[in-house]
Amino acid sequence: MRVQAVNKKGFSLIEVLVALAIIGGVLLSVLVIRNRSLKQAFAARNLGRATLIARQLMVEAELDPELRLGKEGGIPKENSALSWEREVSEVVLDDIGKFKRIEVKVKYPAATKEQVLRIVMFSSLREEDGESEKKSE
Repeated sequence: MRVQAVNKKGFSLIEVLVALAIIGGVLLSVLVIRNRSLKQAFAARNLGRATLIARQLMVEAELDPELRLGKEGGIPKENSALSWEREVSEVVLDDIGKFKRIEVKVKYPAATKEQVLRIVMFSSLREEDGESEKKSE
């Protein structure tokens, strides 16, 4: 009995299928990672915008001497996906005095659900503010 040497040129069907399965798995994982990074980039961009809006509202509230107590809110012109709310209240501490409590909330869409950025600041009321309130009473 003679054994002939078979000269193989090419790949068998099983080898090709295994190679395709490996390539498919790698491509699928790359797409999943890309999708996750896009969601995180979207959330980070919206968090950055929400932070800028919250800081702007906080500075406006701090610098406005005629800021009224109560709530107000709206949607920024720059990004309609965000909404904000600002609440100004007066806090009286017996030992220290009167303070303005300014709370700003900005709602923004994140990767999976809506998130809320909340900033609270206390600002002392100026002497003139307290005197003008006493005069008006």
